[in-house]
Amino acid sequence: MSDKTMDLYLIQSPEAAFPDEDNVRGYNRDLLRYFKNSVPIIDLGDFICRIAREVGARRRLIKKLVIGSHGAGFGDGYGYFHIGKTLIRTGDDKEINTLKLIARFFVKDADVYLLACQTGQSTKLLRKVSAALGGVRVHGYTDYITTTNTGPFQWPFGGVSVDDGTDDEGKEIVCLPGSCRVL
Repeated sequence: MSDKTMDLYLIQSPEAAFPDEDNVRGYNRDLLRYFKNSVPIIDLGDFICRIAREVGARRRLIKKLVIGSHGAGFGDGYGYFHIGKTLIRTGDDKEINTLKLIARFFVKDADVYLLACQTGQSTKLLRKVSAALGGVRVHGYTDYITTTNTGPFQWPFGGVSVDDGTDDEGKEIVCLPGSCRVL
């Protein structure tokens, strides 16, 4: 990371995850532990305010943004992911277009990683998010993303690992507003 840019790790708050069960919320807790200096996000408004606050306070633009949450993508083009409790989905341009408020906070060659299961199966969603964020590269994954507590002791003493599914049959997809490719 350059001293003129920054990386942000914004994770869906475990309290905002639905349904209220440990497996669902545990994933969010694990992501918060895995990414150092990550921040739990309650909803889209909190997300936008956090980004504006970090850019203003640090006086740096974003080079890498990781959005950790729950989501899904389907072969018919439909897909969704959460920013906190706010649902961002292919068919809801109002929520996606709200992301335009933060487009100016990214460097031209920024990368946004959606760590939400199977969002890479909805290239339409990834392209729309890229367009809303000013044409940055948006990465999604075609398989399930999982976390595992590792080490001799489980939470809160052990470490956490994250698997994006690309070691198995999953793929990482990166999209710009008009095109996508498999990495």
